This record gives sequence, structure tokens and C-alpha cells, in this order.
Amino acid sequence: MSSETNQWLRDNIRYGFTDERGPAWWANKSEGAHMADGSHFDGPVPEEEVKRLLDVKLVSGPCTSVFTNADGERIPVNDPDRQNIMRIHGYGTVDARGEIMGTFKSGYRIHGYNEWINEAMSRMTGSNLQTACAALLRKGAVAFHQVKLPEQWEVAGFKFTPWFTGATSCDGSLASLWFTGADAAVCDNTFEIARQGAQSRVSRKHTGDSPARLDSALDALGLTLKAGEDFAALAENLVKVDVSEADFRLWLDEMVPVKDEKGEAKTGRGLTLAENKRSAYENLWNHDPKVKPWAGTGLGILQLDNTWRTWDRTVMRADGGRIERNLIELTTGRQAGDDQKALEALESVKAAQASPGLT
Repeated sequence: MSSETNQWLRDNIRYGFTDERGPAWWANKSEGAHMADGSHFDGPVPEEEVKRLLDVKLVSGPCTSVFTNADGERIPVNDPDRQNIMRIHGYGTVDARGEIMGTFKSGYRIHGYNEWINEAMSRMTGSNLQTACAALLRKGAVAFHQVKLPEQWEVAGFKFTPWFTGATSCDGSLASLWFTGADAAVCDNTFEIARQGAQSRVSRKHTGDSPARLDSALDALGLTLKAGEDFAALAENLVKVDVSEADFRLWLDEMVPVKDEKGEAKTGRGLTLAENKRSAYENLWNHDPKVKPWAGTGLGILQLDNTWRTWDRTVMRADGGRIERNLIELTTGRQAGDDQKALEALESVKAAQASPGLT
């Protein structure tokens, strides 16, 4: 888990296209400092910089432990059916040191970050990668690479850029996976295509036949890199869905109820948490420039909920920090699931009022 200090972020994340979207929120705010420290780039992150960042040396080693017997002797015990996956810092130098990232059964296979992310994504797109962000998370146990697709889109004043992401891990938290989505220009929100996302998400486990399965992953994705079309269609449908003030209140009741499962009013801390969250939603809906322009529509509901989860939701210690939590939830698909829940709640509200559902 990262401590997610600003220095840690600057050392382990490379952020591109600042000429279009400005620096990341964690950037050194002194004039030009975020460019000088090598963490930010006006255009795409250079490919050589991505390769350098993702050049993490991972090796397998025996799973050995030691116990002390009755005579005080230290007795080593080796488990031939398990292995330790280690990250080697300073590989090839006399000061090299190892760090255990996870312990697995003998069939587990390492997926090298450059091979399984950078090189695989180059093969999928068939062109040079326009890297928007590359990152190492969880002390280097998770690697993340996001590239911009060439199209830029706008629906009802809502500008967005489709992207393509690859990720993998060496701690068992992620299979190797590739997926598409959209980045909202008004803020750092990212949307997996909730309804169409399954068409453009492919994963491969860390198994013995995974090298051959990498080739099949490329074929399976087939490059359904039509995230712009998918999200534009979804956004156009959502803009057409009217959300009245009454609808919004009913949606709040679905998403943040102030009554328990028995229909009784919440009390104490439960009520306080619900009221605080509802107040945050209302403030975003009525005042925040990232949401207000689309308030009164289904697109506004999606942007509202995603914005709250991305920037306002409490970050727990176990999350590893806000940016790490957001990227992990994006790669695991939880973000797409949460987007879908927000839309389903609105669909339920509209259906209950015998209004057209969301299609």
C-alpha cells in the first residue's frame, strides 16, 4: 500500500497532456515545477519514459521459512508447491535488494509490466501510444497504463475523450486486463461504459498458458476500441431523460435512504452520515460546475454520482489514498458497477412513475 505522499505520486506516476487538461491535482504547484520534476508532460508521456517506469524487475523465488527447534537450532522449511514473487530494486547492482510482493502456488506466472501492458497495447492499437497516464501503485505491485484514443467527442456541451487502459499486478490483486472508457473534460472523472463496457474488457489470469492466452486476448478484444461511439450513444440517451426536482429527490431516496430496511427513520450516526451525503449530492447538483450544466438530465445524474465518488467520498486508510483507490476501482470494474447502480436507481424512479425507462 502506498503512503501516497505527493513525492510518492511524483516518483511513480507520469501524467500527460497538461496543455489540454492542466496538471494533476497532486502536482507541485510552484510555477513549472511539475514539468521540471519529470512527472508531467505537455503532450503524451514519451514512450521511453513509460517503458522506464514500467521496467520493474520481478522474479520468482523459493517459499522458505525458518523455525527454531528445542535445541535452539534454526531449521529452514521449503514449500516446493509455492513460490514468492519478488520485486528487485537496483537489479544488476551490488546494492540490489528484494521485496516480496506475494506468495502463490507454483503455477502462478509473472506478467512483466512492459510486455503485458505497454507492448501488448501497442500491438492492439497498431500505432504509437498516446499515453495520458502511467502509474505504479501499491509499492509497484500494480501497474496501470492509460492511452488516449484519437477521437474527441462532445454531447450537449459534455466533452469527453475515449481512452484505452491496460493493467496488471504481481500481488494477486489483478489479472492482466485491457478495457476502454471515457474521460470527462470538465474534471478528472472517468467512466467505464456501463452498458457497453463488457464488450471492451478482456482479462487473462496469471496461469501457465498465459503467454499463448495473451495472443487470444488481442483477438478477443478485436479492438472494440469504439469507446467514443459507445459513450456518445449513452450520453445522448441520458441527456434526453428529464430529471425533475421530484425525480431527483426520489433518486436521492434510492441512493441515500434516510429510512432503514424496515421503513423506520434512521437515527444517530446512520442518519448523520445519510444527511451529510445527501447534502453533498445536493450541493454538487445545484452549484458545482462539474455537474450543474447537466442537472435536470440523466447525464447529470451519472456525472453527479461519479464526481462524488471520485472526489468527495471519504478515503479510508485501507484505500491507500484517493488516487490509488480511484485507479484500482477503475481497473477492477467497481467504478463501472457503481456507475450502473446510479443509472439503475434513476431507471427505477422513472419506472415507478410510469415514465419511459433508460434504454
